[in-house]
Amino acid sequence: TIKRLYFDDNKNKPKIIFYPSAPAIHDFNITENNKKIYANCLFLPTEKTLPIWERKVFDKSIINNKFGLPQFQESWKKNFERKKNDDKKRILIAIQDVPNKQKKFIKHYENFISTIKILFNYLEERENVKVFIKQHPFKKIYYEKILKRKINFHYYNKNFIDCVINSDIVITSFRTSSSIYGSLLGVPTISIQNHFLDDDKVKESIYSRLGFTYTAKSDEDLKDKIDQITKNDYNDISKNQSKIGKKYFNTSNNLTDDIFNEILKL
Repeated sequence: TIKRLYFDDNKNKPKIIFYPSAPAIHDFNITENNKKIYANCLFLPTEKTLPIWERKVFDKSIINNKFGLPQFQESWKKNFERKKNDDKKRILIAIQDVPNKQKKFIKHYENFISTIKILFNYLEERENVKVFIKQHPFKKIYYEKILKRKINFHYYNKNFIDCVINSDIVITSFRTSSSIYGSLLGVPTISIQNHFLDDDKVKESIYSRLGFTYTAKSDEDLKDKIDQITKNDYNDISKNQSKIGKKYFNTSNNLTDDIFNEILKL
């Protein structure tokens, strides 16, 4: 439907606006889906993604220079109240399942599952933490099936921004855009290590290289870093993470008006 509207010669055809609002940054050396998009105006979360999106449009001039993420404005974040009634550190697990093609690397996939088991066993032994799980909407991990037992952690079904704001640590997957939320919301973020090195040869994700998250080097390193954060000793992990978010993403309060005014020009 969008394609037909885009190529329609009708003078009264609607303007098509495309705005991928997820805070994602892609590796340029990784093969991406270059399927074309049909739009008269394209807004982007960050200028860092320009090389990817320039491949997807028919006309580069439609890419608007008002880059940013309105949902991370201070005025918007106030809609999410931090609710905490105890002294325990809140740990948010936002790990997504891996693609089926990676599951074919049986040994590497077993190591991925092993890290999850080690992480959950470690957290269940801690008395000073409260653990919440946020499932990816399309790449869910069925933890109780993996662990072959019930778990005592709580599933969080609210908006992901709400989840992160109400956390003290975010534990994410390797190379996932959820790593960015912690940086933009001021919450220390750790990513589990990449278990599929033979598949993609990348030891650190772009989010780790840019400083949005810290990628664990091993299961022991993962536990050690969580332990440091729960003891409020995490300067070497998250000291610069919040600065990185503001470096790559515009979250100023005038962004919404800027975008609205650009739309009126179409």
